[in-house]
Amino acid sequence: MTLISAPERVSRQSAVSMAAPSASQRSTRRTPVTVRRLRPSRIRSCGAAAGRSVCFSIPIAQRFGAGKVNERRVDEILDFLELSHAAERHAATDLALQELKRLEVAKALATEPKMLLLDEVLAGLETSGKRLFMGKLRDLHQQFKIGIVIVEHDIETISSLCQRVVVLNFGALLADGTPREVFDHPDVIASYTGETTHA
Repeated sequence: MTLISAPERVSRQSAVSMAAPSASQRSTRRTPVTVRRLRPSRIRSCGAAAGRSVCFSIPIAQRFGAGKVNERRVDEILDFLELSHAAERHAATDLALQELKRLEVAKALATEPKMLLLDEVLAGLETSGKRLFMGKLRDLHQQFKIGIVIVEHDIETISSLCQRVVVLNFGALLADGTPREVFDHPDVIASYTGETTHA
């Protein structure tokens, strides 16, 4: 896994949105996803609310991102991210914060990416929830063989998840190496604390 860690002062203009398809994608991928295309086991009682449910939002992302719906992969993702129990819930109003974050990762996974870019994906989670989510990200990296780039400021998250850390300050590279190498780097310490260190 790779992480890009940027001190808080770095402009938020560097944030990237992965959700919206391009104009060309919107114009060429207009085939709607219908409930009939999905396995009955996953959409038993989606009913009239199907367009707003967990069980429907993942295939929608898959249609736009991968150009097709793969029901087996949808099932695999729901099971892996432990969202099967919430498949019929309203995606916007009936999920806890950790479930909502898992759903966003699930939709990204459904597009069959070669790499995931996660921007402060653990923000807002309490300590135990954060550690559970970090464990799930580790498992995701191993099971799906997908590279992960994480934009993050939390040192515990960086140390736990990442094999390589890159620190930027106002777009300038400060350090690149293992978590220990980077966190011991004088320029990194100064960028976070505002203090200089002496050998």
